[in-house]
Amino acid sequence: MATSDQEINRGVRGVLSRHWVDLTATNFASRQGVVRLIGELRRVGQRSEESLESTNIVALDAELRKLRGVRRVHLDLSNWRRDEEGQWIAVVREKSSEDAVPPGEAVDGGGAG
Repeated sequence: MATSDQEINRGVRGVLSRHWVDLTATNFASRQGVVRLIGELRRVGQRSEESLESTNIVALDAELRKLRGVRRVHLDLSNWRRDEEGQWIAVVREKSSEDAVPPGEAVDGGGAG
């Protein structure tokens, strides 16, 4: 009996949870055994302070591929990319001027009232 995409999705959720992946920053779906993971890969909970390493991405990918019914896995991650040799490289986002102001605080032009 073939594994349904719903069963594969449950397995994917379990793998991501075991690896302490923030499910709110990542979307995933499977269709006919092809799993697509999109978004940002980051940790939550007890492991939120630990940074992800390329070895974590390799292990996650391997575990996803071992799920019953999975034929292929596509990782489309905003904070990781593969280099020419196929190694995972962290993508570092540069801070913009918008990041300098804490959320919820207005930028004042400095004029007198």
